[in-house]
Amino acid sequence: MNSIEAIRSGVAYAHEIFMATARDLTTEMTHWVPPGIANPISAVYAHAMIEQDDWISLASGNPQLYASTWKDKTGISTVQNGITLEWARSLKIDLEKLHGYASTLHSTTETFVGGLSESDLDNMVDMSIIGAGDQSLGWVLGTLMINHISWMTGEISCLKGLQGERGYPF
Repeated sequence: MNSIEAIRSGVAYAHEIFMATARDLTTEMTHWVPPGIANPISAVYAHAMIEQDDWISLASGNPQLYASTWKDKTGISTVQNGITLEWARSLKIDLEKLHGYASTLHSTTETFVGGLSESDLDNMVDMSIIGAGDQSLGWVLGTLMINHISWMTGEISCLKGLQGERGYPF
């Protein structure tokens, strides 16, 4: 397996587990405010999708879905880069719409990744939006995005467990 095959596989599997973990969410579960400063599932889910949309836009040169074909249809009350406690606690989501946006975003991402060659992974992407400067596309996809999706899946799983629900689907 070469690098591009590993990234394609990693992105697809991260998406699969994320959506399987999110599949049985209810509106009540997503808006539950955990104790302390942990974020509600609504904010974690929205953040995961917004960031992925931003990163794929930066890498591909295409506009974010949330700012183009999915403008005002994502199910996210306020699109914001990064999580703040104020945003996380005030955010409202429409799960059906958010699931649709996530599905389209995942498909768009996998199509983009599927069209890449091994040499494309060396292309540089300006990641100053997250304070990372210029990074290779391979790093953006293989290190940042796959890990970020997995981290958000873990947070959602934990927050479901704190509510007495099954977290991961396995």
